[in-house]
Amino acid sequence: MTKKENNLMYIKILLGAILAVLVLLLVLNLSNNNKTADAFLKETTSKTDNQANHFLGNEDAPLVMYEYSSFTCPFCKRYQIDDQTFETIKKEYIDTGKIKYVYQHFVRNEIDIKAANAAECAGEQDMFFEYKKKLYENQTDLPKEEFSKYAQELDLDVTAFESCLAENKYVNKITQDKQDGVNKGISGTPGFIVGNQRISGAQDYQVFKAAIDEQL
Repeated sequence: MTKKENNLMYIKILLGAILAVLVLLLVLNLSNNNKTADAFLKETTSKTDNQANHFLGNEDAPLVMYEYSSFTCPFCKRYQIDDQTFETIKKEYIDTGKIKYVYQHFVRNEIDIKAANAAECAGEQDMFFEYKKKLYENQTDLPKEEFSKYAQELDLDVTAFESCLAENKYVNKITQDKQDGVNKGISGTPGFIVGNQRISGAQDYQVFKAAIDEQL
C-alpha cells in the first residue's frame, strides 16, 4: 500500500469517526428534546384533568345539548347574540330544567385559543357564561386582546384573572374540547349535539325546538 493510499484510508477512518460522533450527538439531543416535550405534556395534563366542562341548567336533566363554537366565528355570534337563538333556548329549556346545556370550544385560530383561555379564566370566578357573552358581543375587537378590560367590566378579580391568563393553563382543555367535537362528527362552527341528533350551523330556533321536543 502506498503512502498516498494510507493517507486516504486514515482520512476515511477519521471521517467515519466524526460522522459516528455527530450521529450520537443528534440522537442524544432528540432524546432530551422528547423528554422535555413529554414532561411538558404531563405537566399540562395534570393541570387540566379535573377541569370540567361548563354547563347551564339541571345537571340531571333528561336531555343534554352540546354546543361547539368559536369566538371568532360570525355564525356563532349570530346564534349567540344577533338572532337570540341561544337566549330563547335558555329561557324555554335551560331555565326550566328540561335540558343540560354544555358549551365546548372548537377553536379555529390563535385568537380563538386566547379568547377561550380568557373565558376559562373567567370561569374560575364562576363567570364563564357572562364572559362568553362579552366576547361574542365584542367579536370584531378580539384581535385587540382586551381580555382584562372585559374582566373589569364584569367586576372580576382582575389580578387573579391576569395571573390565570399568563399561565395558559387551559390550552390543553381547549384542545380536548375540539377533539371531543371531532369525535362526535362536528366539522364546523357552530355545531351542536342535541341528545342523539347533530345540528350544523346557526339554524333557526324552530330547528332546535323540534330536535329537543322530539326527545323530551
